[in-house]
Amino acid sequence: MASGKILIFFALLLYGLVTLMPDIYWQNLILTPHLIAYPFVLWWQGGLILTVVLFLLRLYPQERPFYLFGKGIDRWVLFLMTAVLLNCIFAPFKPQAIWQGGICLAFITIGYSLWQQLQITANPIGLLKYQALLQVAYILESLSLWITQKILPYWQQLQALKNEGIIRNFDLNQANLHNAMPSGDSNYVAGYVMLALPLLFTLALVEKGFWRQLGLWGFVLGLIDIYSTSSFPGLISLIVVIASFLLLLLTRSRLTLGATIAGGGLVSILVLSNSYYRSILFSGEQSENLYRTITKAVALGIGKAHWLIGAGLGSTPLLYQKFRPEWAGQQLEMEFQLHSVPLQIFSELGLIGLVILLWGSLLILRLLLQSKGSPNHWRDCLVIGIFGYIPLGILDYQLDVVAISISLIIYLVVLFDLSDHKEVIFPYKYRKFVSYMGWLVLLIGIAWVTPIDRAWHLSSQAFFQLREYQNAPTIEAANQAFAMFETKLNHALRLAPWETYYSNQLGWNLGLRGWHETDQTLAQKYQTTALEILEKSIKSNPNQEFAYHQSAWLLHNLGRSAEAEPLFRQALAILPRKASSNFGLGLSLIQQGKSEAGIKAIVQECWHHSQFITSPLWRNQQLQGLYPTVMTELAKLYQITKQDLNLAVLNWWLGKPNALKELRSVKQSITDLLADTIEDKREKLQTIIDRPQTPKEMLISAWYNPSKRQELLRQAWINSTEELEATKIQPIVNALTTRMNSSTNFYQLLRSPLPLFTTLSLQQYNQRRGFGIMSRHVDGADPHDLFVIEQNAIFTQFWQDLFPPPRLKPDLDNWQ
Repeated sequence: MASGKILIFFALLLYGLVTLMPDIYWQNLILTPHLIAYPFVLWWQGGLILTVVLFLLRLYPQERPFYLFGKGIDRWVLFLMTAVLLNCIFAPFKPQAIWQGGICLAFITIGYSLWQQLQITANPIGLLKYQALLQVAYILESLSLWITQKILPYWQQLQALKNEGIIRNFDLNQANLHNAMPSGDSNYVAGYVMLALPLLFTLALVEKGFWRQLGLWGFVLGLIDIYSTSSFPGLISLIVVIASFLLLLLTRSRLTLGATIAGGGLVSILVLSNSYYRSILFSGEQSENLYRTITKAVALGIGKAHWLIGAGLGSTPLLYQKFRPEWAGQQLEMEFQLHSVPLQIFSELGLIGLVILLWGSLLILRLLLQSKGSPNHWRDCLVIGIFGYIPLGILDYQLDVVAISISLIIYLVVLFDLSDHKEVIFPYKYRKFVSYMGWLVLLIGIAWVTPIDRAWHLSSQAFFQLREYQNAPTIEAANQAFAMFETKLNHALRLAPWETYYSNQLGWNLGLRGWHETDQTLAQKYQTTALEILEKSIKSNPNQEFAYHQSAWLLHNLGRSAEAEPLFRQALAILPRKASSNFGLGLSLIQQGKSEAGIKAIVQECWHHSQFITSPLWRNQQLQGLYPTVMTELAKLYQITKQDLNLAVLNWWLGKPNALKELRSVKQSITDLLADTIEDKREKLQTIIDRPQTPKEMLISAWYNPSKRQELLRQAWINSTEELEATKIQPIVNALTTRMNSSTNFYQLLRSPLPLFTTLSLQQYNQRRGFGIMSRHVDGADPHDLFVIEQNAIFTQFWQDLFPPPRLKPDLDNWQ
């Protein structure tokens, strides 16, 4: 049927486009995940709808058979669909569950549609060749984007730093250079390429001419691409792939010494040449293990609370902060997945999900172990690819990446076609009922999704207007653009009231404008409206801290401290260490006359954010009176909990007698350096004075070298911030030079109060990085907290290691 062929063509075309579309808005050069940005979301939605339509068209005609998989797979699919239905019915966040459940059902139809096509055309190799072409295109695109978007800008940055006299080695393996193109995450790239390598190797081994060259070069470039990701799960999967290949050689013929040496040598080269891999395997890199430990704790918490049928598909980003353990500190405050397929399934589908996973794994294992006649290289490559992907599935969650999910479906369906199976035909009398129900569900689904997509479109337009407002040439144009932003995002919120991204963004932007508005009537209007919108966000999802935090500060700013207090407490109950939450709570308590409780809250702020004691914010008249009491109570707490470094630094900062002696008693390099510099121990500092290496050492060298002061201070600031724009650097350098020239000793340079309106008083925005990803929307920029913390530039950029956060939780109720 011609219509079927046309649908297949467009479905494959959309699959290719979604797979290859880079995470870049070329229009404004902002990196964004394309699958959750408008209008790119319509592409994969259209592809899924096409596959559902194709499935239903194959299902209905009586004259054409509809093939089932057999061997228990169809019963497993029926059980999965039942579990998804129950999950959507009982999920606490139903719209998100229905959204994800619909995608899951569409993926099932992809499997059946592919199966029908293979039974009709009997050409599984043709499908694998299309997949190989797509994989090579993906690898070429990945490496091209990595070089142009990361490596070349990094090289240019190093050259610019070199021109400033700052020499840095080219380190290919640092985290911000890991190749995340085009899928938005280095583990995603590694996952897709790991599935590609066995297929490309087989193509080079089995085919001739063009296809052999494609497979050979694709395989080589794929190895380079894997290396460029520095993905630890990718490395483990590569080891499994190589081990599977060697095991296959052993079972098929004999394991050759050359193959063993080649496989082991390849892994050794990858590990030894990559500092990130070495740090994990040999130095016990803590960050890699810590974030997995945190997400594991979250998954178990969500799963235990919803143990039978789970918390609902798509619920993880909504519940993450509620179940995030307090011992995680400030690590991974924003997340949207649990970095493990079993853990994600347990949290969102409960024990039923684990049964589905185990049952499906057993079916796949039986499929992998089956053989069909003589050895088949194509079947072997699919087996190795699926086995190799298992570590990635355990160590990362990637089923929401369309390119990876559909690749897995293609591999499994083709593998089943290449294995022993009997023809099983779906009886027509049941097909007719399923077809009618399928069309009904599809039409209802389209009707349900249409206003959601309309809201997405309106929000995209709204954020365009917001950018116009921020760049408007006149006040009238700015007001008009902001009014359009508010109108369109309000409309989007009415269409999809459960989307907290809209309410959070609208409330925050209204609050931000009111926060900085000089007209008090307008300021109150904007802030009051913002509070009403943020209240809707809290009602939609009471488990996220953002709306509580912003609402509390807005209420405090409006002088409604009694109303702000419970919101600050709710924000702290979710994220106990979030910057400025305890400070805001303390101020609201003090304004209500609850001074003792307020002091304790501010002490907690200083405990979690030790450098806060140096903030110029304390110059405020109200805070000046509180400062001595807060510092006294903080010192008591440090003493009780034996935080020797923090106590010694605090006593030095407060100018206590014998403070330098106390600093030396801590016996840490940073405190010894501080004491040596203050006491002018030039003989101990000579190497630093002559050949400074770090920003801190450059600052010290500038003190002792007045003739080179400007140059050294400039290098110190650039080295610390990597800021190269002259208009931003020079005011800071001038202020540092002036302060240094007017100081009689190094202690005075560090400790004397900063003057008013100095550039050394940094306005520090607490940026909510990952806010859009967690919300599964990225059309707008990530917000920052309304309250801005002032920071002392000297300590923020040069002496920050004097202020490590204590790891212990302070027992403020029982301290003496």
